[in-house]
Amino acid sequence: MNSGISLLIQTCDHYEQFWPGMFYTLDFYWDYDSFPVYFSNEEKRMEEMNFNCKGNNYVPSRKITQILTGKTDRNGFSDRFIKSVENIPTKWVLYIQEDMWLRRGIEKDLLEDLLKFAEEKNVDSIKIHSKLFYYDSYRLEKTEDFIKGRRILKYSDGENFLLTHNAAIWRKDYILKHQKCGEDAWTNEVEGSKRMSAEPHNHYHYEMHWYCQPGISDKGEFSPEGHVYGHIVDEMKRMEIEYNLREEI
Repeated sequence: MNSGISLLIQTCDHYEQFWPGMFYTLDFYWDYDSFPVYFSNEEKRMEEMNFNCKGNNYVPSRKITQILTGKTDRNGFSDRFIKSVENIPTKWVLYIQEDMWLRRGIEKDLLEDLLKFAEEKNVDSIKIHSKLFYYDSYRLEKTEDFIKGRRILKYSDGENFLLTHNAAIWRKDYILKHQKCGEDAWTNEVEGSKRMSAEPHNHYHYEMHWYCQPGISDKGEFSPEGHVYGHIVDEMKRMEIEYNLREEI
């Protein structure tokens, strides 16, 4: 397998309660065989993870590779971000976090088309998420480029909100260049966007709602969407386990 891109899920051990749903939805919707998955947390080892799914034991897929970053306080978010990305072997990284439970997959040919576009345009990133109302800081322009009938948007030159922790394909060398140790998650987005905006940049946006937005957590607790979707995901996984519907992964 040499796809040129990997899925990276970054989390911290304090948010362990959100891991089962992430693992379940990866099983449902992600193509492990085409695009490798890396799960980055602090200290807890995957071989120690055994979750209870409505009375059934569940362990994460053995096809997921773990990255252990070590424990930090909140200001170590960017340190863990850097270590996570450094451990990805591919040129491109599709980054998400533990509360972005998948609602659907990204079709293999779509991800390949996005990657081809990234290579041809030498992009710095392609954000892949819905532009909900709270993304009013984005400044976007239309392009003449379409993928699967959907227009690609470009982030305007100059100051822009460029370092988002929502789903994005990042060129590994670019994202590492603009990271700085000792930043919490919010500071990392704000100051990182300033660092990126201070020089010419080449960022794009592909409008697609493929995971929970704004997320299944709210300040470390389950959000309303998390409570509703959590029950659905648990029941789907329970049926899969009890009726032996799950392929060996």
